[in-house]
Amino acid sequence: MLEPFYQDHLSTVYNGNALEVLQAMPDESVQMCMTSPPYWGLRNYAEGANIIWGDDHCEHEWGNILKIAGRHKAEETNPGKTGYVKDRNGMTESAGQFCSQCGAWLGQLGLEPAPELYVEHLMMIFREVKRVLRKDGSFYLNIGDTYVSGKGSCFNPGGGNHSWQSWIDRKPNYPTGRNAPNRMCKTIPPKCMACTPERVLFAMLEDGWILRNKVIWHKRNHMPSSVKDRFTQSWEYLYFFTKSRRYYFNLDSVRRPHLSIQGSGNKERKIPFTHKGNLEHSIPWQPFNLRVRDVKRGKKGTSVQNGELRASDQEIKDYEYPEKIQKHEYADLGAQRPARIKHSGYFGQNGEALVNFSKGKNPGDLWSIAIKPSAISVCPHCETVFPRLLKVCPYCKVEGVVGHFAPYPEALCVDPIKASSRVGDIILDPFAGGGTTGVAAKKLGRQVILIDCVRPYCVMARYKLKKVEYQPEIEGCYSK
Repeated sequence: MLEPFYQDHLSTVYNGNALEVLQAMPDESVQMCMTSPPYWGLRNYAEGANIIWGDDHCEHEWGNILKIAGRHKAEETNPGKTGYVKDRNGMTESAGQFCSQCGAWLGQLGLEPAPELYVEHLMMIFREVKRVLRKDGSFYLNIGDTYVSGKGSCFNPGGGNHSWQSWIDRKPNYPTGRNAPNRMCKTIPPKCMACTPERVLFAMLEDGWILRNKVIWHKRNHMPSSVKDRFTQSWEYLYFFTKSRRYYFNLDSVRRPHLSIQGSGNKERKIPFTHKGNLEHSIPWQPFNLRVRDVKRGKKGTSVQNGELRASDQEIKDYEYPEKIQKHEYADLGAQRPARIKHSGYFGQNGEALVNFSKGKNPGDLWSIAIKPSAISVCPHCETVFPRLLKVCPYCKVEGVVGHFAPYPEALCVDPIKASSRVGDIILDPFAGGGTTGVAAKKLGRQVILIDCVRPYCVMARYKLKKVEYQPEIEGCYSK
């Protein structure tokens, strides 16, 4: 197996091809995997990211290099409009090559000429993830979508004369018998979303994965967009897969405190309730409609908080007398009018509590978490780490520093790790980037294996992992 780039008592970092590193790992050795692969056609990372996807035993004969227009490189922290215009004057970047013998692809994951090929390469890696995952393990996949462009961009290599407009244009790039992927203006029209998350999802289901949730990660501080003919994208998917029907999941570790308690009926009951996660109260059970009605009428009474009944403005606005609703619905039923069932979402027909208020509530599948850009950059020459605002290495004065452009926030990792693993379990991230998954896992006392083919990203991960240790106090806290 490849020698670790960095290793300590909880974390191991590998600088290499994710597929090769995973193939060397033993079966069922990992409890959980959480990762975010490069999105299709979004950015060009580095030369070290070029990988041969295909037959290792073939003496490859590479065809013409597919050219693409200049684009936002990963090492550029903020190129600006001028940089884009300058880059698009020539088609100088390589999008990869096909082998004319076996059809192998030499290039970066995400720069494939078609989304179908991108999904195929991802599935090669995810099959290895499934093999190394324990039977009770889980896999969390963060993936976003991109748009197909009509001319020069990563979705249409070069644009104009460099585009693949017909089978004749594409045939030299594929060996005989290999189907060329449909792309661009054929099956995916310009300006259309590529729907790569959905493509990956269905490929995963065909491979036997079990989809448990499609969590929506809402980015509270999402990037503004200059586009004028559609809405700004402000969320991404976080797919929650499992390997088998029976798997480890500790919901109690990620519950949120209840903010209020309501019920219905005409009996008083005392129910244990945790207010804001820290105080135990014995609450006289009160009907929801009477509480809101009394507040709306200005009446006073006993409440949980400070001896005075309260109701939100929305509750008061939405409140209607039950008698009026029943007369409106059942006026013509006469003797067939159904009897009222005295229960609510919190209480059963006989007044028994249906919710354990002391544990808190299920956090749901809509997570509003702010983006936190990486604060550091790495010099590819001397591997020095320094603040991201600097564009020239302060030590060796080399330009072209590398910074991770799109890390997901640490807060996105906390709940999946707490719910799907135990202290001491192994967490895997085959596309580690700057090591965010590893930092969150190490703080929660888990072991972590990080893999990335870009060496400066491994330097970032090493820098961050050295600065954190197990913090048992956050294990039992409510996540933000």
